[in-house]
Amino acid sequence: MSYHKRYRQIQRELKELLVSSSEEEADWVHQNTKIPKLYHNNSDPSLSFSDQDSCESTSLSPLIVTAPEELSTDDESHHHISDLALEEGLALWASKNNITRQAANELLELLRNNGHNLPKDSRTLMETPRYVEVLEKCGGHYYYFGIGSCLQNILKTHPAFVKENDSVKLSVNIDGIPLHKSSNEQFWPILIKFSCFKPALVALYCGKTKPDSIDSFLEDFLQEYKQLSENGLVFEGKRLAVRIVAFICDAPARSFIKCIKGHNGYYSCERCEIKGTWQSHVLVLDSAQPCNERSDEKFNQEQYRDSHQLGKSPLIQYGISCVKGFPLDYMHMICLGVTRRMLLFLIRGSKKCKLSQLQISLISSSLESLSNKLPSEFARQPRSLAVIDRWKATEFRQYILYTSIVVLKDVVPDIIYKNSLLLTVSLSVLLNSNDEIRNSYLPYARELLKCFVQQCRDIYGQSFIVYNVHNLLHLVDDVENYQCSLNDICAFPYENELHKIKQLVRSSNNPVSQVFKRLAEKKMFNESKVTEANHRIYISTKYKNNCFMLKNEDFVFLRKLKNDVYYECDVLRQSQTEIFFTEPCNSKLINIVFMKNKSNLKKKVIHLEQLHRKVIKLPYKDGVVLVPVVHDIFS
Repeated sequence: MSYHKRYRQIQRELKELLVSSSEEEADWVHQNTKIPKLYHNNSDPSLSFSDQDSCESTSLSPLIVTAPEELSTDDESHHHISDLALEEGLALWASKNNITRQAANELLELLRNNGHNLPKDSRTLMETPRYVEVLEKCGGHYYYFGIGSCLQNILKTHPAFVKENDSVKLSVNIDGIPLHKSSNEQFWPILIKFSCFKPALVALYCGKTKPDSIDSFLEDFLQEYKQLSENGLVFEGKRLAVRIVAFICDAPARSFIKCIKGHNGYYSCERCEIKGTWQSHVLVLDSAQPCNERSDEKFNQEQYRDSHQLGKSPLIQYGISCVKGFPLDYMHMICLGVTRRMLLFLIRGSKKCKLSQLQISLISSSLESLSNKLPSEFARQPRSLAVIDRWKATEFRQYILYTSIVVLKDVVPDIIYKNSLLLTVSLSVLLNSNDEIRNSYLPYARELLKCFVQQCRDIYGQSFIVYNVHNLLHLVDDVENYQCSLNDICAFPYENELHKIKQLVRSSNNPVSQVFKRLAEKKMFNESKVTEANHRIYISTKYKNNCFMLKNEDFVFLRKLKNDVYYECDVLRQSQTEIFFTEPCNSKLINIVFMKNKSNLKKKVIHLEQLHRKVIKLPYKDGVVLVPVVHDIFS
């Protein structure tokens, strides 16, 4: 969000807060505080809805369509800011918008001068803790929040989970994030996540380098986990089993936690015993011969000590798998790794694969023409290849899953286009949230990825087959092992949370203490009757938000709102669509189709519950390519 847009939003919220605290509020209050309510606008009939109370649908469906009765505005658990008293409302407003203490104090002084009985200092208003016991540990500053307390806080606001489940299966993320551009200071947080809930901060380390001892850094975390795994977590009289099922980290963090060689080591592969070779200043993991798979038994016995292992990981003695328990994160491995490497080779690589300036210009123009045509759930719209060094992981994901299908066609050589489709199709299979469909196509996805790696050697050269590219051969193993889609074992949710943690730091003075205080302020409101619903699907008659796929795989285009839950729409049958590509498979296999502009569509009235997946419309020649959204749109 731009500075001016955020400034206007804060001003509007503050004005509304001071003007009225009655129940008759303008729609913008609900929209900007993300309250789960149906919103309709005369110029743009649209609907936004939340899945905050429906964890099961989040894990099973790429698109969550919540029944209207679940969105009742009479639910006492959902209140907007203006329903609160002035003092409590100001505190919530300041916490939600991360208002600085100086700005909040100036506002309090202004209001006090105008007759309002308010505290002089924002710390009193926000009930900010006065003292934080930060420890000197691992060469920096450290604070441990605790697994149990984090789980208790989450379960307090989601009691339905306890009624429906007997265990808590945790995923853990550890990563380093720089705090400032002008210094080496960095955070190393430990985050946990389970079910569809947001990640929670368990421990936070801050120093000029990563923690100097992995044993000391994980000591508190592992000791508490041991107690919880043996005794369980008691919540409101019910005992829940607690178990860590996965550590979801990038390659440097995995090597740090597991005490193994980094991704540039000769024996760096975490799944097989392949030995790399140095070529063109990079370590290449390319072998035509099958290699022995690594096992947890050998890892625990340190049988890889001379080649792969640098020491004994503290996770071993707590029964945590260091091979199968560390899934390969597709955000770092594919989006920021393979996809980015492919594009850089096409733009700046050798003559063998480098595209001409005309081809690069055509691709960039096509990407820019798609700007503002992707659904509102996409935080970033397509950008030119000229700024590829500034692309984020979500942009590379957007490219390889959706836009590359159109922008590369008829521009790059046929072998490059088909090679890109190999990765796109295999990812679409692995990201499918339907267990039955995904599992039936896993052998096919495995063969596609093998073919992709082999073709990359011929197209880009042997130096292309680095750590990330080689690990594509092991990616299907994780989906089989965890029996879930890649959406459930990726780092996207954690990256979002890391960014929010970093935003809590306002100065370079005691960053750990600042984070603790900001979280304590937010916790006060999470335990009140104010609940933010961040998961929203946008349904509208506008171009970018009006296309959906039904459960019978027909496509619908919303045209006119009938009432709160019914839409008049145009229906496109699968039989009316055309195949967009034939290799490596028929595009209809993954529901990617081409629709001509003059297609004869049948009009029909549908209920919102019939919608299954959101669909992207990508213009191409005399029609549009319809591509269902397969990634988790909330991450």
